Amino acid sequence: STNCSATERRANESVAAGVRNPSDASQCCCPTDTALVWTDSSAKCDEVGKCSWECCGGKSKLCGGACCASGERCINKLCATAPRPGPPTSKGETWPWVVLAAAGLV
Repeated sequence: STNCSATERRANESVAAGVRNPSDASQCCCPTDTALVWTDSSAKCDEVGKCSWECCGGKSKLCGGACCASGERCINKLCATAPRPGPPTSKGETWPWVVLAAAGLV
């Protein structure tokens, strides 16, 4: 395992399973001031590279590198929300999901 500096802890000591459980976690150090990985056991984290994670607090969804707001869904790696009722399309269908991230609204 890796010796971390005084301002770091080994990733395998994290309360967030996505940081703690990868096979290389004992070889990685995380800053102690990254509170999310030390205090939020329901945090959603994905390892995106060796010893590098993207995380969202437990009340958010991790979605393509972003944290979705409450009520949003992750669709094709973008946070999206259901649209307000609107006019039907020419086929009589309802409007598709509105992708807020693509519109720069999140």
